[in-house]
Amino acid sequence: MVVGVLKWLGAHLAMDVGNGNGERQFDFDFDFDFESDILGVVKMARFDPEKMAVYRLARVHSRAVDALIKAANTRGFADLIGQLRRSTASIPANILESAGEWRTGKRVHYLMIAKGSTWESWAHTDSMVDFGLVPKAAIAAARDAQGQITALLISTIRNLEAQLAAEEEPPPPSPPPRS
Repeated sequence: MVVGVLKWLGAHLAMDVGNGNGERQFDFDFDFDFESDILGVVKMARFDPEKMAVYRLARVHSRAVDALIKAANTRGFADLIGQLRRSTASIPANILESAGEWRTGKRVHYLMIAKGSTWESWAHTDSMVDFGLVPKAAIAAARDAQGQITALLISTIRNLEAQLAAEEEPPPPSPPPRS
């Protein structure tokens, strides 16, 4: 019986925060090995961040920003490039910190930081164009990823905030006692 329940959990357990279009944004794959040893001890669950669309996009963005920096003449702009690298690296890091957090409020907190870092990266890529380091067309890949990441993060944050509000909603008052 217990093994049957665990097999069902292993096959069906997923945390799904939808974006309203039926798409999953956070998909945790818990894979259990039921023939792990003679004692029948179930091994620890395995988490695969690559199954999270927003995390995959954050990594696409990181690679696009890296290519953008390598293609630019950044001499004299070390501060700007350093800020761009840090804000870019912060996006996937905070997305995964959120995924590892079980408290809804803390998950929202990390996702808000990731959203802020996405917008900071947006501003820094614009600055690269404004300072003549790259042509506007060169930021297209980074800008596309920034837009998609922002959209996914905003809808996820809204869904989690609605979930948090529902959790905190007080129960309806009980009717007055009959006399």
